[in-house]
Amino acid sequence: MKTGWTKIVFFFGLMGLGSAGCGLPTHDPADPYEGWEDRRPGDAPPPAKTGPASPEPFKGGSASTAPEEPPPPSGPSAPPLSFTVRGIGYSSQTVTVRTRSILRVTFTPGIQDRTVQGSGLSPQYSRMTVTVTVGEQEEIMGLLPNGLTEPAKSSQVMDFSASIDAGSTSAPPAGGEGFPAEAYGYRDVRIKVKKPNYDYWCLNFPNGFYDVHGSFRLPCPPFATGWTHVYETHPWNGKLRVQTDDTGKVDPR
Repeated sequence: MKTGWTKIVFFFGLMGLGSAGCGLPTHDPADPYEGWEDRRPGDAPPPAKTGPASPEPFKGGSASTAPEEPPPPSGPSAPPLSFTVRGIGYSSQTVTVRTRSILRVTFTPGIQDRTVQGSGLSPQYSRMTVTVTVGEQEEIMGLLPNGLTEPAKSSQVMDFSASIDAGSTSAPPAGGEGFPAEAYGYRDVRIKVKKPNYDYWCLNFPNGFYDVHGSFRLPCPPFATGWTHVYETHPWNGKLRVQTDDTGKVDPR
């Protein structure tokens, strides 16, 4: 009888040893998470996980470390607006810009780059002055070199910020639903360049000349100022640089 019980215990012992190598759930006690999904009901849960925080999720864009393409410049980093103003004779030209509260300009005379219509004459001048107006405000610049005989020089900074309302071509936007807040107060403003004067006669005829009426004239000091209105058929040009709310400063050059 004792021998029979010994055989039974020995048999089930073999079965237990066999089951240990036949896929029953096991786990390493040193790692409480290993095989956790195979634990049986009643087993104690593992302790809370600790360790380094999860990395931030990738939020789109290129995974490269190369810098992104910079956006178009705006605000103080953007260069001032620049316009080439061209006229013929003692005429005026108008430039329109969009701004809100800042409007400052400079003007630099340009070298002659055209001929009189119907002829080959290119009336060169070395100095020029113009009057710039916005609304009722009027600023007169000095007679400045254009680069023909000496380095070109721009005018002083002319500040028309106080004349934006008077020079605007439209009322300030009223705003409303869907209207961008950054556009409040912006309007189109006209800048007029007029009354061009140059030193053409003194530069080209320093010893005098006969005018169309047959009168002899000495165009240079001390007999004259050295500058006159641009003749009715003569082209002229210059560079107008403008500072607005959306550009950097405009400085004399």
